[in-house]
Amino acid sequence: MLPRADLLEVNTKSTQPYAVMFLRARYLGHGDGPALEQAMIERQRQECQAIADELGVQVIREYVEHGGTGAIAKRPELRLMLEELRSLKDVAYVITVDPERLARHGADRDAINFELEASGAKLATKGGIYGEEQP
Repeated sequence: MLPRADLLEVNTKSTQPYAVMFLRARYLGHGDGPALEQAMIERQRQECQAIADELGVQVIREYVEHGGTGAIAKRPELRLMLEELRSLKDVAYVITVDPERLARHGADRDAINFELEASGAKLATKGGIYGEEQP
C-alpha cells in the first residue's frame, strides 16, 4: 500500500486525465493465504492498468483493501478513497476490475455512486464505464 502522503509519480505536464485504482482481495483459506491474496491484488493491478491504458488515463493513486465487502463504515480504504476523491483534483475515473470490489449491497452502491457523481469521477471496470451509454 502507498504511504498516505504519497501519490503515484504524477507527470504534471501530462494532458492525460487522471484516475485512481481500487483493489480488494480476501482469501478465506489457510496456509499460503497471504501470498495468494497478494497475487490476487497484483492480478487486479495489472487488469486495472490495462483499463487505464485503454482509456488513456494516468493512474495517480491506488487504494488496496484486504478483506471482504461490508458496510462502508467498516472499510477504511474505501472510505479514504471516497473522501480523497473530492480533493484529488481532476480524477476522471475510479478503476476497479468489477463493481463488486467496491460494494455488493444496494445501499452501499448508491452511496458510492453518489460520492463518485459528486466528485465528477466515473467508474471504469472490465465491463465498461458506468454512467455512459454503451454503443
